[in-house]
Amino acid sequence: MTSADNLSFETLRSDLGLGPQACEVWSVGWEQSQSTFSAAKLDWLVPSQVDAWCGEIGLSEEVREHVVGGLALFRDIPVLQRLAWHCHQLLYESPGMLEARVREWPLLPSALHPGAEMFLIYPFLAGIPTMRRIYRERGIPEDVLRETLNDMELWLREHRTRHGRWGFSEHKWMIQHFSANLFMLERLQFQPGAYRYDFRTYRHVRTRRVCVLAPEGLGFGEDGLCPLPGDVPDWTACFRETADAIEGNPVSPAGRALRDPVRLPRSEWELVLQRGDKVINIHIPAGGAMGHSACGESFRRAAAFFPKHFPEFRHHAFVCTSWLFDPQLEECLPEKSNIVRLMRELYLVPAPGSTGEQIIQRVFGHGVDWRTGPQETSLQRAVAAHLHGGGVWRQGSFLLFSEDLDWGGEVYRSMYSEVGK
Repeated sequence: MTSADNLSFETLRSDLGLGPQACEVWSVGWEQSQSTFSAAKLDWLVPSQVDAWCGEIGLSEEVREHVVGGLALFRDIPVLQRLAWHCHQLLYESPGMLEARVREWPLLPSALHPGAEMFLIYPFLAGIPTMRRIYRERGIPEDVLRETLNDMELWLREHRTRHGRWGFSEHKWMIQHFSANLFMLERLQFQPGAYRYDFRTYRHVRTRRVCVLAPEGLGFGEDGLCPLPGDVPDWTACFRETADAIEGNPVSPAGRALRDPVRLPRSEWELVLQRGDKVINIHIPAGGAMGHSACGESFRRAAAFFPKHFPEFRHHAFVCTSWLFDPQLEECLPEKSNIVRLMRELYLVPAPGSTGEQIIQRVFGHGVDWRTGPQETSLQRAVAAHLHGGGVWRQGSFLLFSEDLDWGGEVYRSMYSEVGK
């Protein structure tokens, strides 16, 4: 391995056996970053510092041990210090985290070293001081930082489960956490974004009732759900705007489109959500129960959090797309299950183009055949029974407006019976 002071990217590529993808994304800005390189600046590769940062974000003793132990990578292959510095510069100096093409960063070849797949965690951890500064400037409590970045433990363990060795391969996802673009508040994660569906949501100006209308030409099955990709729909939605009214096929809060159209007089209904509007996307970390009160507290915290700490981001609604919101789950699970209780607090909306792959992976595990998978929980049994009966699963989505946040009140279900009247 080469250890010259002026290390060219070509030499690094040759020494490490980097493939074309790594060369394409990591060669950019190499000379600039190396002009600022100094081994003395790599204090963030010191075991005591790495251990301290792991402690600050609440990583378990087991995980901390493997993260700190992985630093042997830089002792055994010194030129990796150069690449680590380069990644650090791309993340926190130039061009900056959200422009650094982190999603394209590959893992180092596992054959290079036993700790090669842990490499990317160290430039990320080195950003914790930057994260603290951003949080202080926004007035965000440090406990939110700890809760948010602790998600790293889940993904380190997930990598070990999938590959049989410790590694950090979810940099494509964790970039959101480390760029202050995602926050863990109680049970759920919240991320500013834009609404990406063509459904339009209207609110009655006096009663404050909500009605979601399907977009023109979107296909549905007899059950009011979107067909799987490649399947032929049974009917398609209509949508028409006139000077006096908006007409279209409504979606019930239970997540199914209805064939009978409704007419919403313009003088009584206002558009409150459409494609491109600012929203808060919800992510649901794996592990842990979806306790009804915990989820409600998450939404309550988020409803106060963003106006206080990001007043410039005036969001329209909370939204999410996930296997958890396939309306069929409500029919297959006990009424008092956490999933069903959560669904009934939200306005469910079909998710066009979705499949059932995610629910099988999440419920039974990656690479597990549902036919022979575990049947230990009511969810596993319900999902398998539905598939055995010839049913299919999809993803679903939901809307929730802060104005309607009355947890436990099932607001949308109670208001729906009067929509269009």
